[in-house]
Amino acid sequence: MNILIYLLISLGIGLVIWGLSLSQQGRTTRLPPLHQPIKSSKPHIILSRLLPTQGLLKKIGLYARIKKKIDAAHLNISPNGFFNLKILLMLVLAALTPVALGKAEPLYILIALVIGYLAPEVYLKQKIANRKYQIVRRLPETVDLLGLCIEAG
Repeated sequence: MNILIYLLISLGIGLVIWGLSLSQQGRTTRLPPLHQPIKSSKPHIILSRLLPTQGLLKKIGLYARIKKKIDAAHLNISPNGFFNLKILLMLVLAALTPVALGKAEPLYILIALVIGYLAPEVYLKQKIANRKYQIVRRLPETVDLLGLCIEAG
């Protein structure tokens, strides 16, 4: 019974995340400009300062890779904040697993840790794919406008 409850909670969280990502794609019929300003908010600053992981990321060479992915997705978060988000999500899911199950099963806690580590990566890859799709969708119109400008002199 506890496993069923845990699975339903996990499924519900997954559906909420999936629904939020889909609602971003189908919200308007007109595409927003690619160069629209990023709205600043305070949570990304808090996440960046939560744990001192910037030195570790630079040492092992992940800082540049994460920054490149975040820039490609056009998100307003630092690589340090993104990594801290992954750690925080891992800890929260690992802490909620025994509560949902009623007992501490190491296998389920390990699965929760893996999900907490991979979920932000999946979200980031989805944002990158969405952004690339928007660029490809606008490319013919942009090429046509460039041709008109060149012909006009």
